[in-house]
Amino acid sequence: MRFIFYFIFLFFSERAFAQIINIEERRIRGTKDSVHWYGSVNVNGNLSKVRETVLQLNGDVQLEYKWGKHLLLSLSNYNLIKAGKKSFINASFEHLRYNYKLSKDNRLTWELYGQIQQNQIQLIALRSLWGTGLRYRLLSTENGQSRMYIGVSYLQEYNRFKDILEPKRFNRWSNYTTLTYRPNKTWLLINTTYFQPKLWTLKELRWSSETDIEFKVGKHLSFRGALNLSYNATLPKDIPAYTFSWMNGLKWVL
Repeated sequence: MRFIFYFIFLFFSERAFAQIINIEERRIRGTKDSVHWYGSVNVNGNLSKVRETVLQLNGDVQLEYKWGKHLLLSLSNYNLIKAGKKSFINASFEHLRYNYKLSKDNRLTWELYGQIQQNQIQLIALRSLWGTGLRYRLLSTENGQSRMYIGVSYLQEYNRFKDILEPKRFNRWSNYTTLTYRPNKTWLLINTTYFQPKLWTLKELRWSSETDIEFKVGKHLSFRGALNLSYNATLPKDIPAYTFSWMNGLKWVL
């Protein structure tokens, strides 16, 4: 039986400032079954009171179903930090994605996806989007431990911001690259970068890059770090266009 202990700092703030949801890190890996279900539910909560009641909630639900050339992925997340009657973090999203493998070697995949999101920190009352495009596997080692994908799609987006009456609509050209590099059992590097300009122009650009690194520092102990950089030119003036976050963690395996 394996016990894993995570000591993770800045978890809530790292998720709350994410401007583009990184779907790549949530895909299941390594299954060759013709029909396969995968699911996970994570719920965390903390309630404390000194002068005011402080409530912290975090929930993740992931469901994935694979049959033949088809794959269906559903992701849900909710983050809340509230002290008294004031909410410091209040963010949630729901993402649904469908994949269909177009080539016999499984290199080329057609994708269709939709998402609903709200984020109090970024003054996003509602962001809804849908898109469709292609995903291509550039390289993969024989054992599948290291691999690289690129994706290109058309994205239509609706944004309604708090205290701004007129919503914003965008037609975007959405591009991403994702690289997983695992040369041995000692360390792992994952990078996913999204580049989403307005269609036919580079104006009103949205860009995000997330890098995760994990390496062993002992027989049972590993270190994990995650760096997220992002830029969004379409946010209200009160919200900074550039944001970054750094998360540290330790994993203990018996």
